[in-house]
Amino acid sequence: MASYRILRKLGEGGQGVVFEAEQVDLGRRVALKRLRRELRYDPSVVERFLREARMCAAIQHPNVVTIYETGQDDEGPFIAFELLEGESLETKVTREGPQPLASIGTVAEQILLALEEAHAKNLVHRDIKPANVFLSPRRRGLVTKLLDFGVAKGSRDYGSRLTMPGDVVGSLAFMAPEQINDAGVDARTDLYSVGVCLYFMLAGVRPFVGASTGELLLSLDRPPLPVVLRRPDTPTDLGAFVHRAMAREPAKRFPSATAMLEALAHLGIMRREAPSTSIEVAIVDDAPTAVTEPTLVRPALDRIRAQPPVAITLRSVDLDDVTIATRGDDDYDPFPDEELETHVRSPPRSTDPSGPGTETDPGSFTGPTHRLPR
Repeated sequence: MASYRILRKLGEGGQGVVFEAEQVDLGRRVALKRLRRELRYDPSVVERFLREARMCAAIQHPNVVTIYETGQDDEGPFIAFELLEGESLETKVTREGPQPLASIGTVAEQILLALEEAHAKNLVHRDIKPANVFLSPRRRGLVTKLLDFGVAKGSRDYGSRLTMPGDVVGSLAFMAPEQINDAGVDARTDLYSVGVCLYFMLAGVRPFVGASTGELLLSLDRPPLPVVLRRPDTPTDLGAFVHRAMAREPAKRFPSATAMLEALAHLGIMRREAPSTSIEVAIVDDAPTAVTEPTLVRPALDRIRAQPPVAITLRSVDLDDVTIATRGDDDYDPFPDEELETHVRSPPRSTDPSGPGTETDPGSFTGPTHRLPR
């Protein structure tokens, strides 16, 4: 087992504590996660804790946080993983508001590439949300990292549970209806959550907001306000793309991360100035169907990028059945906590994080508590 020297505490919460540490034999900085002392002897909690590492380590991808090691010592079980610099998508959007289209396209692409790899290994993340999407600055631009596979599950063994019957794991504000209803999950469950994240990036607010959890629960069967009404400069094809991802019925969403990547590449939102070919799309019962069906062959994403981007023209919209199942459970505390939000060394900011729209608690394991703009 590697030897670690604790440097400082990064955060803590109801389930665990995360430290910045040095791996002595390699001289590298890592994030070291440990269970809280009172939970170290609960076998079910320990199993969930180590399961997070196993799930994440199974996915070796540049857009997934890297697990270095798991083990146990006199202080109990631990997970050593990549120490990230930057901030979460939640923090960035809450501070800046709606994001540029090019940034949205880049972040969406990297999330979907990570999910494509996870789904190929039969893993459904089940907790895609802005707080679990981390933006790390690199020399060639921001790199998106998908965090927190603590509630991930193999899509073929949904009956195997580490929760009590009736429990719901994940973050309800970004959770697909079938997950809330415990009706079974698959890759399309994650794609729904990606759609909600894209709406958040475009509009600067979540699809549903309310003064209380009760108010948000009442809105579960209502369609979200079309994103083009929240942000009028949203390209019509992009709005259709987002609402298809957020379709209430899984069958009306994109069938896979690969298919969603293909559609994203043809939107051309990363290079809107390039020549485009028009494809007419009709939306009926919240699911777009191409009137002129493009041939989408994706042996590699680079090949698709070489094709001219496609601008989709919206022909008709009936969003009455488009709905998103959300709850404003800011205090919802599934295992594991949202520690990875605080597993970072944030660069200095010119904007005061305690200004309007943000309430910062430096001791919080789950990072800032945000007041979303209305």
